[in-house]
Amino acid sequence: MTEQTTMTSRESILERIAESYEKLGGAGDAADFVGRFYRHVATDELRSRSAATLAGVAAAHRELAEVRQPGTANVRVFNPTTDDDGWSSARTVVQIVTDDMPFLVDSITMEVARQGLTLHLIIHPVMNVARDAEGGFVRVAERGEQGEGVGFESIMHLEVDRSEE
Repeated sequence: MTEQTTMTSRESILERIAESYEKLGGAGDAADFVGRFYRHVATDELRSRSAATLAGVAAAHRELAEVRQPGTANVRVFNPTTDDDGWSSARTVVQIVTDDMPFLVDSITMEVARQGLTLHLIIHPVMNVARDAEGGFVRVAERGEQGEGVGFESIMHLEVDRSEE
């Protein structure tokens, strides 16, 4: 497979995810948000899941990030189901949206291990986010953009052993 074919395949996967994201009522930033959310995820991992599931994952994070004040963390732990969430996972999902900071991934993965859980997947984009005065998500800002209400945020998706607690 040539590099061009691989790029096209990845691009087409991301396009399908963005289309599914829009159908879920995702904000008008579908292609940009999805592209940045899955930027560092291996193409094979993207291929292993349906576009609808990957769109649901991204949309759930965008929803969790909707309102957040700097210095606080939005955290959700759940077992997503198609009926309740529009997508499902055989594993328990941990979603985190917080200010970016050093050693965040190390701290989270050490806590997962301390809890006796296996970490099966981690998606961790760092996005520059513009927020309004109330902490509302305005848009994904450009990487070098600075100013009032603009800052880097860690958006983390973890899949761990399923827990029914």
